[in-house]
Amino acid sequence: MKMNKEFIQCFLDGFRTGVFEAISIIIMGLTTACVIFGLLDLLLFLFHVLRLLA
Repeated sequence: MKMNKEFIQCFLDGFRTGVFEAISIIIMGLTTACVIFGLLDLLLFLFHVLRLLA
């Protein structure tokens, strides 16, 4: 029974770590996407300004 309890504890710890890693990966992915879209938006804006000036 003692081994079973340790196994459950180990499983819960692993589950928590896995969930935390998944969340951090998702957050990093969203941040990267936001940065990329922000840069694209900036490039489009600059292109538009250059066209108006030309």
